[in-house]
Amino acid sequence: MNDSTSVSTPQYPILKSLAVFWLTLTGLTIVFGLIGIYLPHVVSYLALLPYFISFWIMARYFTRQFGLPQRRQRNYMAIGALLIFWGYSVIAGAIGIQLSHQWAVLAQVDWNVLSLWLGLLAFINLILWMISYWFLGTPLRILYKANQSNRL
Repeated sequence: MNDSTSVSTPQYPILKSLAVFWLTLTGLTIVFGLIGIYLPHVVSYLALLPYFISFWIMARYFTRQFGLPQRRQRNYMAIGALLIFWGYSVIAGAIGIQLSHQWAVLAQVDWNVLSLWLGLLAFINLILWMISYWFLGTPLRILYKANQSNRL
């Protein structure tokens, strides 16, 4: 087999893109956390900004390395980014509770309030998935075409 005709296909392009997402999300969360120490009221309104910036960087990385994502890849990347975001948030919240020694507060949670919060969490998750999936479609295609025309 001739080496010039073989095409190397990238292995695990979605996992590489999600790793980029996780690294940028971690970095941006640390930066926003440090800014939040000095400006807590301003940063609290921008809580999802690290997610959106990291998602944009991940999408640009994917298109530069592997081209436009297919429908299944869009779905996997949107769900993967949400799982990373919520897992990261739960772990950070548990560390915050542990550092503040407020475990007793969790034992006093009213189950009706907890079910309301879980419903709200599911609704926010649905909205974030829809935005993420949508962004990996038409807007990313427009950015990809603009980026290709600038290279010519």
